[in-house]
Amino acid sequence: MSWKRSTLFLFLLVFAGAMSLATTAGAVVGGPCSVETVATVVPPDAPGAPPAPASSGNGGVGLIANAAPSGGPTLNQEGETERPADLLIYDNGNLTTGPGTSCFPAGAQVVITYNAGLTTPNPVVTNSSDLDVMDSAGTSGLVVSVATSVGLSTFDTPQTVITITVLQAGTHSSSGTGVNLLNSYTGSAIRLKNLRFDVTSLVGRTSSVQATISTSNPVTVVDGADMLGGGSDLETVGTISSTINPDSTFLGEGTGFQSYPPGLCTPADVEFGEEFGNAFRTAITSQAVYKDITTGDMSLIFNVTNIPSGVTVTFPSTLANSVTGGGALVFTARSSTLAATGGSLAVIYDTTVNGTSDGGMDIDTANAAGPSPNATDTDGPQIGVAVGSSTGAGTAKLQVVFGPTDGNPVGTGAFTGDDVQPSAIPRYIPSVSTSTPPSRNILNGNFFTINPVETVLLYPYATDEFGFATGLEVANTGASNNIFFSHACFAPATNGTITFYFFPSNGTPFSYTPVAGVGRGLDATTGNLDAGSIFADTLDDLITKAGQSSMVGKFDGYVMAVTNFNYAHGIGLVLNASNGNSVMSDNALVVGPFTGDILRGGQLGSFFGFPETLGSVTKRKH
Repeated sequence: MSWKRSTLFLFLLVFAGAMSLATTAGAVVGGPCSVETVATVVPPDAPGAPPAPASSGNGGVGLIANAAPSGGPTLNQEGETERPADLLIYDNGNLTTGPGTSCFPAGAQVVITYNAGLTTPNPVVTNSSDLDVMDSAGTSGLVVSVATSVGLSTFDTPQTVITITVLQAGTHSSSGTGVNLLNSYTGSAIRLKNLRFDVTSLVGRTSSVQATISTSNPVTVVDGADMLGGGSDLETVGTISSTINPDSTFLGEGTGFQSYPPGLCTPADVEFGEEFGNAFRTAITSQAVYKDITTGDMSLIFNVTNIPSGVTVTFPSTLANSVTGGGALVFTARSSTLAATGGSLAVIYDTTVNGTSDGGMDIDTANAAGPSPNATDTDGPQIGVAVGSSTGAGTAKLQVVFGPTDGNPVGTGAFTGDDVQPSAIPRYIPSVSTSTPPSRNILNGNFFTINPVETVLLYPYATDEFGFATGLEVANTGASNNIFFSHACFAPATNGTITFYFFPSNGTPFSYTPVAGVGRGLDATTGNLDAGSIFADTLDDLITKAGQSSMVGKFDGYVMAVTNFNYAHGIGLVLNASNGNSVMSDNALVVGPFTGDILRGGQLGSFFGFPETLGSVTKRKH
């Protein structure tokens, strides 16, 4: 549905709801009313002062009404406690268009219908911080009662109806046409203020909160200089827009290698931007409107899960873009724990600076040996990812959403992500679904992958039957990598162990990891096969060391070797033990079974296979 069509639908919705209420209201006849959307009204908004009779005046008038922005303030579409413009309804003092009575005769009703569900306060209470009653006659003037109904309209869409009933008539001018509180000391008015609505049901990239004001007076309601018939007036009190610009969000996955300091060879990239200026709200602690609810900063939570063991993720204390002026955007960490090695990490940020024009954030990852994670430059802030000398492998996930739960256990990895407390303002929708953006979910996906350092070798044939003997050799050829390849994303030279897996055709498979002193070539201290070294041993020695001496002279099958280093190669030798003549020698095959969700090695001849490249890929059409 287009914006214009959805706006028309909303108009018809609230107009029909209000008119049905107006026809059932009391039949008391009153004079014309004026309606304005306002940001502040003086004197009732004087700091620390309750709503007072308007006779005190300001510069010769009873009220100074500061108009709200055209279309009302911009509201966050994800918000459950969004504050639209306030409504000022006052007797306009017109003695010629009406019967000469006040807009507020005793027994009359004023009905305000919103096309959204009221969150707080519910209900609106007379003589409270949400309903100002002002009259130049003081307590002998206007007195009202109020009723609130929050539910569904006849179209099964959210609706709030606030009915104000006049118990004691408001003051009306008797001294001249058009005399009212905005141009004299004489008159009466009511002001509905400080209301907060759940606007999440108003779908669309841009829509609006609208209020229909209707009276039981069979005359006109005046909106500024326009005369609207039927005793009703439609006001747009807020324009709704999603906080995040969906066209500006991006999550680029980083990559690194297991046990390869200092960090990622390809950094991760996290980007998001605002749909409108000041979409990320900062806290409001001063009350521009009397007894308005003070609000907290709009908060974000960065949740990283499945961090491989030995990998450390460090968040900066401040996330800030490099823009100055209207587009500046700064988030300050509320969490005290900003780093985690392995496992998960949840960091809460509060908006502490935001400007009037659109802002955005471009966050990269930095290696431990690279720029400071707290750096703020033209490329934006950075999140540190440090890879230790002994790590696990896998893919870390990142989710960024609005509003953490108050009291979320910081640093424990617990993540709920919802400001669901009734008192929390601002508060956002609990859904984090990415199927219908925009939602509370800003980003959700792979953050970075630590690729396993591993080679899998296959010796297709090994035997010690009928006087034959087999020799198994493994070479760690990683020492040459730094000579031929300088790019960081080529796995470095690494040292590691070897595990042999034996698959006898006439027995049960078993495995063995040689230690220092077994065969030849292993490091005498660690038992690793260092880069540039060669390991060699006989089949019979290995199966004996594996505790399978009963298989000596009886083994006939194949062998696989899994190395904890890249760029392993090998050769298998089958000898005629009786005369020492070589019967067969063949290179071990480099294969790549699945490790987790990653295809290892060159099982399919993939040009991009890890841990090494076997050759280019030729695509064939079928």
